[in-house]
Amino acid sequence: MELDDIVVQAQVSFGRDPMDGGYALVVDLRVRMPSVERRVAEEFVRNAERLCPYAKMARQGTANIVAVVD
Repeated sequence: MELDDIVVQAQVSFGRDPMDGGYALVVDLRVRMPSVERRVAEEFVRNAERLCPYAKMARQGTANIVAVVD
């Protein structure tokens, strides 16, 4: 299967963090796959989102190391 006609649109904006009221990033991704049956396209996107390291970072956060060093 060739997927030459996929279009991904991304919009990133500032929103508010409901926990502390500070700023948070809001990412809106829209995926268009006109030559793929919708059910299959949804499965592709779901699997890609589950495996993508950037999506994992957004969902789970990152391991942060903050230290004062000499």
